[in-house]
Amino acid sequence: MKTLQLNTYASLAAAFLATHKQADAQLIFTEVDPDKIITSFANYGLDFNDDGIDEIVFEPDYYYTWTSFGGASWGYSSQNMDLLNYANVAFSESRPMFLPLGDVVDDTKPFTSGSLNLFYGKFNISPETLEMYSGESWINTEGFIGVKFNIDANVHYGWVRVTLNHVEDGRLPSLTIKDYAYNATPGEGAETLLFSASTAKNLILSDIGETNTANDLQLQFDKAVDESTVSAYRIILDKSYPYPTLAEANLLPPDRYTEILPTGSDITVHFDETTLDVDGNPLLPETNYRAYVLSVADGVIVTVNDISIASNAAQYTFVEASPAAYPNLAVNFIDDDMSAFYVTYNFYNTDVDTIKVFITDYIYYELDELLTFSPDYFVISNPVIGPNTVTFTPDNLVYLSETPVLFNKYYCYLVSVPDGTESSFYSYTFTTDYFLYPYTDIAPEIINSNISGNITDIHVNYPMWENEEKINEYLIVVVPEGQLFTNTMVDTLGFTEAYDFPPNGEDISKDMLLSARDVNGDVIVPGIYYHIYVVLKGNVSPVYYTCSQPSAAFILTAPLSASAIENTIAMECIGTTLHVMLSNLHTANMQIVNAAGVIVYQNKLINTESAIDLSFLPAGMYIATVTTDNEKTNFVFPLTK
Repeated sequence: MKTLQLNTYASLAAAFLATHKQADAQLIFTEVDPDKIITSFANYGLDFNDDGIDEIVFEPDYYYTWTSFGGASWGYSSQNMDLLNYANVAFSESRPMFLPLGDVVDDTKPFTSGSLNLFYGKFNISPETLEMYSGESWINTEGFIGVKFNIDANVHYGWVRVTLNHVEDGRLPSLTIKDYAYNATPGEGAETLLFSASTAKNLILSDIGETNTANDLQLQFDKAVDESTVSAYRIILDKSYPYPTLAEANLLPPDRYTEILPTGSDITVHFDETTLDVDGNPLLPETNYRAYVLSVADGVIVTVNDISIASNAAQYTFVEASPAAYPNLAVNFIDDDMSAFYVTYNFYNTDVDTIKVFITDYIYYELDELLTFSPDYFVISNPVIGPNTVTFTPDNLVYLSETPVLFNKYYCYLVSVPDGTESSFYSYTFTTDYFLYPYTDIAPEIINSNISGNITDIHVNYPMWENEEKINEYLIVVVPEGQLFTNTMVDTLGFTEAYDFPPNGEDISKDMLLSARDVNGDVIVPGIYYHIYVVLKGNVSPVYYTCSQPSAAFILTAPLSASAIENTIAMECIGTTLHVMLSNLHTANMQIVNAAGVIVYQNKLINTESAIDLSFLPAGMYIATVTTDNEKTNFVFPLTK
């Protein structure tokens, strides 16, 4: 606070004041900076002559009430502002008398030493209404409270300048104490004067929502009561607390306020991208600001600036582009690259330019991160009202793994791009339900020995999967040719219908078990063509399977008699030479097929012992079959080099 004995004021004011010049010249004035805002609970006293005794004390009281009646209930908050008088206060009907600018506090006013109620208000929660039971005349209007007290048994008159501020719906008003003064000459009245520039009133800050920029932030305020004391208004915007004091506002450089000249009317101000806040920063969207108006003194009537009370809190907001409904991510089960993916979503508005569709292998990307991804990682969709489908091309990429991998988790994001007219910034939605990429294009290799005529003749080879750490187990399933089999059918199989085993870090090389049954639970018999699928079970929850491509078709053949196999024909492969021995010379034909069932060699045998050079064949598993008039022998052998 700053207290002044304004002996020079009369000479400055002589041309403007017709009466009370002598009393004015003796006023002891105290400026309250920053203005004291009283809301609830904390008492605030004023010591006019600085003798350690408060002449008056403002005593606020705030309480909340919940009421129930007739099955309905509602609540309201109430606030009292009482004035405890250790001196005497000018009053009217048990309340402090409202004194306007230019009035005089003297012995013509009625005074009381009893406590007075400055205002009492109640804010109803539902419906939201403010009810003032006393003090209405003070709301958003500057007024003075008259005071009479003694100094050394001599009577002195003074006043307090206050405003009851109500700037936000949903809140009770607050009392602001601006300054106070008393006449140093005993018995002489104290005129209610402005020793500082008159302040702007009723500041309303709002977002008018026209451009989705800082231009939308608007301030309206009522001109000062005595605009003759004002040479300019400086509008200040602040987002912090505590609020700027008068001293701080006086020191602000020109780029941190907007200056408006008095017009004689109430004022409306629009801000823009060049407007800076009190800290020198550009105005930000979605940020609460409060406005203050610094009244700059005219330099003739008054020489001291004054700052208004705060406006309501307000912010300018960007209009968000309408987000799409949550997407569904799926695959076509045909392609083994990004073109397998497709996304469906619904859209219900027209305020977007396009929608960017992303597939990622990580969840919880933020919008700002998504907007940095290069075009390789998204597809542009031009949405229509209702259902939309988005497909991908082989050159699209997954972020970050680039290409889809079996049993990886994938997620879909939809980013709505604003159209710049109805909307001004991006929005996004995404699915948190992961989708497991299901495709594998590898078919198992089948070798049929045709020795026993049952399923044990079948040997299965399948390469170890590249990310085997994500596989819980393998299953081998036998399916009759022409019957549909998919990964969704695996859970219905019994233990004899799926030969299961864990991964061991090596390629699969398995002989089928005699107990194996086909996918229908039937015995696998000669004379019927079958296919084999290798099913991969992921180590994820919920359980998920994916199927290989089907093997080449195979058929079991009834075996030859044991005597024919044992006594008539014998074969042995040493290195790359296949030796064939016939106990008796017959008309015999030799045929060799590879693991895929392709004939790679055939000829007639004309000697009881033959050595066939197979060095022209690649290493691998082969089946040699020798057929005579009444005998047939199969020999499964590996060819190594």
